[in-house]
Order: sequence, then C-alpha cells, then structure tokens
Amino acid sequence: MSVVTMRDGTAADIDALYALDLLCFDAPFRFDLDSMRRYAMHPDAIVLVAEFQGEIHGFIVVNAARRRSLNSAYITTLDVHPDTRRQGIARLLLAEAERRAARSGASSMHLHVHTGNLAAVRFYESAGYEQAMHTEDFYAAGLHAWTYFKSLQTR
Repeated sequence: MSVVTMRDGTAADIDALYALDLLCFDAPFRFDLDSMRRYAMHPDAIVLVAEFQGEIHGFIVVNAARRRSLNSAYITTLDVHPDTRRQGIARLLLAEAERRAARSGASSMHLHVHTGNLAAVRFYESAGYEQAMHTEDFYAAGLHAWTYFKSLQTR
C-alpha cells in the first residue's frame, strides 16, 4: 500500500463512516446511522479518518468516559476496510487516538471486544491493552464481550 493519510473526521464524513461500518461488522456489532452520527459528532469525540487514494479505508471514534474520578477515553469503534486490513491502518489510528486522548487529559483507554473476535483480541493485546472484565450478553443474548484497558500514563 502506498501512502495512507490521516485527518480529523468531519460531519461530511458520516455517511461514508456509516457505510464502512456496515461493510466491517455484522449486526448486532454495527451502528445505525443515528448512533454513528451521535458518537462521532459529540463535541468531545476524537474522530480520525485514514484515507488511501482519496477514499476512506479506516476510522476510529473515541468518546470521553468520565465516571467518578476516572477520566478515561472509550474506543467506540475502530473500522478498517476488509481489503486493506493488516497493513498498519488500525495501528496508526489507534496510536494517534491514544496520543490525543492523553493530551485531552485521559489517563486510560478502554473498549469492548466481542469474545469471538479473535483478530481484534490479538490486535488490542499486541497494542498493550489488558483484558479486564467479561460481560455476558453485551451485544445481544449470547454475544459476550471482553473489556480491555490500557493506561495512558507515562512511566
């Protein structure tokens, strides 16, 4: 793959992000258009888009998750076009999202992964995320999730 460019996502990208999400995930793991718009256009959201040859081939949406004294960022979704997976796009998006979340004051990142999505489990573990919790029926009846966590504190 030649040069992948990364930029901030905008409201004009919502339809393309939604279309890519439909391509990447089966129901019930995908978002509907209204949910995609709500998460991606939230004022505190970090939305990064990866383009290749002028087309969106990946994106990440990260939302703030401020509960009690925890200031964490939540990876709402990370999508990469099936034709360009395993070429570093997800890793680029994740690394930049982590940098931006840390700059905005987040001390950690967390996310949910379907327990059957072994490729995503391997990806996040290779990026330093640790399995923290198992949630039964997170996506739907019988579709469980792992919660993953990563500290953004520099050591």
